[in-house]
Amino acid sequence: MPDKAPKPKINLYRNISISFVVFTVMLIFAVVFMFFDNAKIIVQTAVQEVNLDLNVEVKENPTEQELAEKEVISGQEVVREKIGSGEFEVLSTKSGRPGLVGRVKIVNNYSRNQTLVKTTQLQAANGVIVRTAQSVVAPAGGSIMVDVYPKEPENFSDIEPGDLTIIKLAEGLQDKIYGVVSLPLTGAPPEIKVLAESDINRAKEKLSARLAEEVKKEFNISDKDGVATEIADFKTDKKIGEETDTFNLEATVKVKSLEMDQNQLVDLLGRKIKGLNLTDLDVSPIDLANLNYAITEPDFGGNILIEINYTLKTKLNANNSIFNKNNFAGKGVGEARQYFKQFAAIKDVQIFNSPYWKKNLPSQQSKIEIILQ
Repeated sequence: MPDKAPKPKINLYRNISISFVVFTVMLIFAVVFMFFDNAKIIVQTAVQEVNLDLNVEVKENPTEQELAEKEVISGQEVVREKIGSGEFEVLSTKSGRPGLVGRVKIVNNYSRNQTLVKTTQLQAANGVIVRTAQSVVAPAGGSIMVDVYPKEPENFSDIEPGDLTIIKLAEGLQDKIYGVVSLPLTGAPPEIKVLAESDINRAKEKLSARLAEEVKKEFNISDKDGVATEIADFKTDKKIGEETDTFNLEATVKVKSLEMDQNQLVDLLGRKIKGLNLTDLDVSPIDLANLNYAITEPDFGGNILIEINYTLKTKLNANNSIFNKNNFAGKGVGEARQYFKQFAAIKDVQIFNSPYWKKNLPSQQSKIEIILQ
């Protein structure tokens, strides 16, 4: 009896096919995983300020060698004068004489001077009468102040601001020559404004500041230009101790400023910045708005010595050792985030891992991209 033909090994073929498919899927997955396995780290860096202090000599005619090798720049002090005036209020006061109730302004709208003798009577609208404490002459078309006291102190009541009639003046002149009360007349001793040195000093300060601002605006002078102001001369239209509400002050003001060669100053700062240890930092362009200085010696041998403080602004660059990928490659995302947050120069960090569900950054540094903002 002939031998039977062997049956196909169906199970074996099936297993081989399944194994091939699984291997192929795993291979494709590995290739896809390797292709998409990457990370992007976006770092927001903070501006770091570096203070640069140096002493600089300002000379009118420095040599080329001095400009190239020393802390020297061209410049000079410029003095400008400004004359101006203004009217200022008197704030200083003194108590009036006992018995006085205040001051009255005598207005004369007549064509001739009018003399009012001491004790001239003036009557208010409420019928209360006061007398002048001294003789005065009211100029034609003008006015004059006079102290007054009650005619009957025991019956005196306050007189509110308004006009007073000069009782014994001819009736035809009473509407042309009369008294004016600006502040209430009361039984308390009146406060009289008297020009004092403090009033003049306050006015000088205000006037010099105003004139200095006018000079700075006219010549485009910045407050950073070492501006100094002094009053060279002044005069007032009233004397210290004189009773008055206002006075006029006229003054000559000197405004001193330092004019320096800005280009030479930038070159000097550039030389000094190059000497600083700023490895792995990006340095902002020199901006003289970040510079302040003070004049330490206004005139030593005809030159000016100034002390400069310049605020240099820097940021981390990609070459900084902080961004060495050995420090975080293959580390967990949270661990990498904590690593960056320990540096004060870093404001914020965002990590985007791919695939997103991966908990660790790629081990291959080439698959990690760092972007600085």
